[in-house]
Amino acid sequence: MEFLLNHHNVKIVSPIAVYYSSDDSENDVNIEVAVPVMGNLPESERTKIRKLKAVKRMACVIHKGNNDKLADAYTAIQKWMEMNGYEIAGPSREVHLEGYWSTSNEDKHVTEIQIPVVKS
Repeated sequence: MEFLLNHHNVKIVSPIAVYYSSDDSENDVNIEVAVPVMGNLPESERTKIRKLKAVKRMACVIHKGNNDKLADAYTAIQKWMEMNGYEIAGPSREVHLEGYWSTSNEDKHVTEIQIPVVKS
């Protein structure tokens, strides 16, 4: 993959995970892992290129530190949504702004949680 990126002069941006719920979201979670890129990369059998759909309104929170505490950030954003009259309107996203690829110090990891919302 690195050769392909270098060959097409493409730069990787912060990795993203998109979480799609199902009818049995407790036991069945569909996760899409993406690596956003800057530049033009041709699609192949192993590489699929697509744009994430735009979202009109997002509830967002920044989590700094070890991913073991990421659940606390989800709890905080869900409480904020309840207190302010918002409900989930689509798959949530995690944008990993800093992570294992940029620092070995887990306390310096930075993750933005984004949840599409609508006013209830």
